[in-house]
Amino acid sequence: MSDMTNGTIDLAPARAGHRRPRRVAGTTVVVAAAGLALAACSSSSTATVAKRSASAQPATSTTRSSPASAAPLAATGTVDRATSPTYGPYLVDAKGYALYMLSSDPSGHSTCTGACAAIWPPLASAGTPTAGAGVTTSQVARISRPSGGGTQVTYAGHPLYTFTHDTAPGQTNGEGIVAFGGTWTLVSPSGTPLAPKTGSTSGTSGAGSSSGSTSPGGSTY
Repeated sequence: MSDMTNGTIDLAPARAGHRRPRRVAGTTVVVAAAGLALAACSSSSTATVAKRSASAQPATSTTRSSPASAAPLAATGTVDRATSPTYGPYLVDAKGYALYMLSSDPSGHSTCTGACAAIWPPLASAGTPTAGAGVTTSQVARISRPSGGGTQVTYAGHPLYTFTHDTAPGQTNGEGIVAFGGTWTLVSPSGTPLAPKTGSTSGTSGAGSSSGSTSPGGSTY
């Protein structure tokens, strides 16, 4: 018969001539069992949280993204030749767009920077420029742009530029425009500035601008 006195349980009834077995605290057994279960749950929960935490971490890459690089210059700037019924032979770039010179540029030096260069982009070249058919190779060279602005192609010492208002090959809307301290003209294959033939009107479409300068043909720039 078991004995529940003082919250303990007798594991076996007393027999004559035998010592009653030692008492085991029932509450101790329950607490110990609960402690083991709690430790097991805690260990399992910790492992689960650690596993979820590890899986939630983003993959680590060892490759660092490079900053965006500026657009490179053309490998070689090409000076070619075209012919206009208004001007005769004149210089163009590799795509057939007219090339201009600025009268105020000293030989071998460009004075067109900032807003000027945004409207009259320099003919740039990262390597040795080339000459097309009908163009004198010895006249083609390149110079360093002001303030580390790369290199620019020259012809007979004149820095060469295109014009943003020429939207297709064969247009010569920049001819005769006075702006940014000088007059803009096409360049002949001999290296001299071009002017319209007698009786011809400057420009091909009269492209306008807001600078207030005018071309001989009456176009406002």
